[in-house]
Amino acid sequence: MKLNKKVKIALYIILMITILTLVYIFVNHDKFIDKKENKKIVEKTTKKKKEETTVKEPENVTDVEEETTTNVEPTEPVEEKNPCYTEVIRNNNVVIVYGLDSNNNYTKVQKVFVSSVGKDNGTPTGTFTTTDKYVWRALFGNVYGQYATRITGSILFHSVPYTSQSKDSLEWDEYNKLGTSASMGCVRMAVGDVKWLYDNCPSGMTVKIYDGDIPKGITKPDSIKIDENSPNKGWDPTDPDLNNPWK
Repeated sequence: MKLNKKVKIALYIILMITILTLVYIFVNHDKFIDKKENKKIVEKTTKKKKEETTVKEPENVTDVEEETTTNVEPTEPVEEKNPCYTEVIRNNNVVIVYGLDSNNNYTKVQKVFVSSVGKDNGTPTGTFTTTDKYVWRALFGNVYGQYATRITGSILFHSVPYTSQSKDSLEWDEYNKLGTSASMGCVRMAVGDVKWLYDNCPSGMTVKIYDGDIPKGITKPDSIKIDENSPNKGWDPTDPDLNNPWK
């Protein structure tokens, strides 16, 4: 079958259009791909930005606010005080040891002791802090005292004097002066009393020495008297030593 001239021309035109279209697609293939990929990238970027700009409510937001807004007052450390504060009422020859109460104040009377302070106001008044301690201490007059605690300078708490560092060499007549002013300035006490002070009141204890009345409710203890004819008169009756013949 023979095609007329018009049909041939039409087919030729269609063929040329088809060829040109294929050539155009082939030449611009990469551009089409890039456009597709760019569209995908733009869509992903837009989605990511939306997610980043979305505010997410924190979980347990109330707990976080309580933790960050609650003001906690710092706890001040409790002052560590010496367990003892001691007063020597000089004109009454009384020693009162106070301990700490629940409020960390010295209001509790722990012990009341009879003593002998210095003759002719030989014991100074004032407020002092104890330092050194000695089981035996040499004193003026070539005598010795047991369980000495330094109050200030040459002024100490100590026992009634001994003629040597031997517990059976007590000056018993000086012992009988407890409760009166009899020393050269130190505060003398019975061995049992001064040992309690030595054992229970660390160095750094405040000691106030003054003249005044004994506080109400506190009684001055009686002192033990030693008979000059006693075979045990060389020992302090209150000495806790197991060899003490008074026990």
